[in-house]
Amino acid sequence: MQNAPPITPTSMRCAQCGYDLSGAAIGGVCAECGLSVAETIRRQTQGLRSSGVATTCMVLGILSIAICMPLGPIAIIWYFRAMKEIGQGGYNDGSRSMAKAGLIMGIIGTAIIALYAMIVLLGLAL
Repeated sequence: MQNAPPITPTSMRCAQCGYDLSGAAIGGVCAECGLSVAETIRRQTQGLRSSGVATTCMVLGILSIAICMPLGPIAIIWYFRAMKEIGQGGYNDGSRSMAKAGLIMGIIGTAIIALYAMIVLLGLAL
């Protein structure tokens, strides 16, 4: 009887493209992008890092609500930078959550400054 290569667990997804690797041999490659299954396992066991761009986005979002509303649009721009970086892979799910939180707070900060500007303009018109 031949020794069959170990099979990946059904819950494993490719670290690069997210393809379901159910039933793939550890010595094989992803059918979608060609990344080795062993590399996916290595990336998952070593842990993924947090995105510094996503953290910056969240901080800008917080600051846009707390003290400086003009930072709202900047937080929104940093969200798109963070999503581009996260899309390249190697970042944890918390990074995506931080970027989304920064986006939401950036939108709120931008809305507050827009509302404030409308109130000032309407006050001047009266």
